[in-house]
Amino acid sequence: MRSSVLRPPCSLLPALSRRSWAKADPCSVSRASFFPTSSELRFLPSALCPLPSAAPRARAAFTLIEMTVVILIIAILAGFIFTAGSSTIDHARKAQAKNDVTQIVTAINAYYTEYGKYPMADIKQGFDTLYGDPNGSYGNEDVFNVLRAVNAGVNANNYLNPRQIIFFTATNAKVPTAPREAVLTQNVTTPNGNAANIGAFVDPWGNTYMIAIDGNYDGSTTDYIPYTSGVTYGTGNTVSVGCFSLSYGKDGKQGKNGDKKYSGSDDVLSWQ
Repeated sequence: MRSSVLRPPCSLLPALSRRSWAKADPCSVSRASFFPTSSELRFLPSALCPLPSAAPRARAAFTLIEMTVVILIIAILAGFIFTAGSSTIDHARKAQAKNDVTQIVTAINAYYTEYGKYPMADIKQGFDTLYGDPNGSYGNEDVFNVLRAVNAGVNANNYLNPRQIIFFTATNAKVPTAPREAVLTQNVTTPNGNAANIGAFVDPWGNTYMIAIDGNYDGSTTDYIPYTSGVTYGTGNTVSVGCFSLSYGKDGKQGKNGDKKYSGSDDVLSWQ
């Protein structure tokens, strides 16, 4: 049997060329002569004899100052985003409230066109009346039950809306205990601390809309809670319309934080 011959890898051939590997008798080559000497190692490619590499450098961690700066930047950006987002939400809610008070007035006038009178109980006919006043006695549900053709309250047995015409539509509160721009499905205390009854319609901030109606049909409606400035009234704090509606806005107070001045406030008035 032919004996196996130990041959060097191709990459060693250049280093072993001085020993005339090619001319040597393969059978006479000893195992010792197969390996290159130390003087021959310098001719080997560096890939076969890699130099020891330096230990990898540890990744530098953030310093306390750098972390503090990053946190401050994030906090500042979050503040800008929150402020912009809050302002956008407030603007959208105010726009929705303006749309609501306009629709309320439109519905009341449509009722008047249909029935020749305003949606008020007989006992109220002949007197200007304010509904939904936080400190008053008449909840705005008295008006909305009629406009929504709901068989309840002053409209029991559809007394004030016998044709059951729907003049105003609104959704029921999704969160009964914290309603927003919806019809109440249970009695609640509004964010401005006032009681509101089932069937009342609240603004985007959860407070009841106020509605004033010209019950004596003289072409003007009395504002029983007049502003001290920013609004022009007729004689006796009247507004020259058959009805009007308003919201005290986000703070739930007349004027800016209750100063009763319309200018600079977030109040929403149907006639302004």
